[in-house]
Amino acid sequence: MPRRQVPFSTAKEIGAAAGVSASVSTIKRRLAERKLKSHVAAQKPRLSVSNKTARLNFATEHASWTMDDWKTVLFSDESTFTTRWDQKQL
Repeated sequence: MPRRQVPFSTAKEIGAAAGVSASVSTIKRRLAERKLKSHVAAQKPRLSVSNKTARLNFATEHASWTMDDWKTVLFSDESTFTTRWDQKQL
């Protein structure tokens, strides 16, 4: 099975797809040897009705924007950033 074919598989599913008979711990160990790490996905809050409405309104209002319109937008993902190298200086 290609490395990125199924990004959300259990060790048991990987073993079955590869056609090997091995314990889950053996499969996990072999994956770790190949630097393939696993983690539990972060829990994300569900979208509220107001969030869904706001997203739909935004999409509707901007549906006709051209590529040039979008080139003027700065997406910050609510992260803090600065354009100065010294963040302490005002």
